[in-house]
Amino acid sequence: QDMRGLAFYVDWVKRHKQFPESDVTGSALRKLRTSESIPLLMELLQLGYEKGLVEDQFHTLDRAALDALNTVAMQSEDSYRQVREKVQGFIPTNISTLKNVNFLYQYLDSLERSFYLNRSAQVSLDEVIAKVNDVLN
Repeated sequence: QDMRGLAFYVDWVKRHKQFPESDVTGSALRKLRTSESIPLLMELLQLGYEKGLVEDQFHTLDRAALDALNTVAMQSEDSYRQVREKVQGFIPTNISTLKNVNFLYQYLDSLERSFYLNRSAQVSLDEVIAKVNDVLN
């Protein structure tokens, strides 16, 4: 994936104080899958929490950044851990200066639940039966 393009996008949002997208489902951010994008997505998350950003009231930058981070986190356990650690570090750093950052604790709970549900769904019924039989025998 093109991190230079993402870096350009982050820079554009910083300079213009605008989130130009009005439909999150069509957002290019949702197509990100690589953990290399995490630092830039965290920058977008911070920008989304700052005052003065022009955005659609229903499609916000902070939500788009969190959705993209969620997609990246679901790719692997390593990516999940990286996203979780970055968001966990973001909260205490910004909780006293940015409004609503405390809601990221709820995001972390949801992220963890989604990650482990996603991982458990990848196990076939035959694999589960085999594991149970191994434990019982």
